[in-house]
Amino acid sequence: MNKKVWILWAVLMYVLTFLLFFCRAAFTDSLDYRLPFMAYGGTFKYHYWYICGMKVSLYWCAHVVGVVGMMVMCYLRRRRFGYSGAFAAITAFMLAFMGYIGAKLLYTFENWEKVLQEGFSINGVSFFGTVFFMPAAIYAISEVAGIVYKEYLDYCTPVGLLMLICIRTGCFLNGCCHGKYIEYKKRPIVFPSQLLECVFDLLLLYALVVLQDKIKNGRLYIAFLGGYGILRFIVELTRDTDKSIMGMSNGQIFSVVCVFVMLIFIIYDFLVDMKMANQRRSNY
Repeated sequence: MNKKVWILWAVLMYVLTFLLFFCRAAFTDSLDYRLPFMAYGGTFKYHYWYICGMKVSLYWCAHVVGVVGMMVMCYLRRRRFGYSGAFAAITAFMLAFMGYIGAKLLYTFENWEKVLQEGFSINGVSFFGTVFFMPAAIYAISEVAGIVYKEYLDYCTPVGLLMLICIRTGCFLNGCCHGKYIEYKKRPIVFPSQLLECVFDLLLLYALVVLQDKIKNGRLYIAFLGGYGILRFIVELTRDTDKSIMGMSNGQIFSVVCVFVMLIFIIYDFLVDMKMANQRRSNY
């Protein structure tokens, strides 16, 4: 099946899950209206699976699924860029590792007082850390591998977005990063912001796959940056996060930065095209 069709099927799956969430939440009398394998709902208790006697977090299971998905996507995209299968696998692992480092760094910066009090742990990440840190990480990998940086950035951009989708799915299963409480029949229903972001990100992934032949030389990442910034800004409106910075949350501030960077590149490309057009006219 065409990969674009797979993405559309994934969008449909998330939309149906979104509807399932609301139907089950709205028509269940108890506040404890989560499905057996999910932590969403009124209680938001942290849930685990027990596999062979071992306690396993669904949140980190989603990370594992994301890494596997990245490996598959890297492998499927390798021929377009002339990379080997081994290099595709290495890329997936390096992107996952470096992405986590970036997300952890930004989380530590945003919550440095909490980190100082409670100590450092593997939990707690900020997705925008991945978004901002990945170009530098990809540049480092391209320099070591001796490949063209801008082409490699185009290669990695949709792969990184796939990982973000998988992790946000883990947030939904875990019950974290949820939206505002909506009262229905005097009972709270928690808005599934995680699923809404997954739907948006899948649509953005579809757009990047469609446009990848037209947007090249690193511009695919710029398109992702602007698109993710706009969509994430909308998602943040549904979340009960602290919006004390000019009426915006940290996520919205970072979203504005993303869109601003995209606009700078659009203006830059426009000016370069104008300059080249004037040069061609002067040569005639």
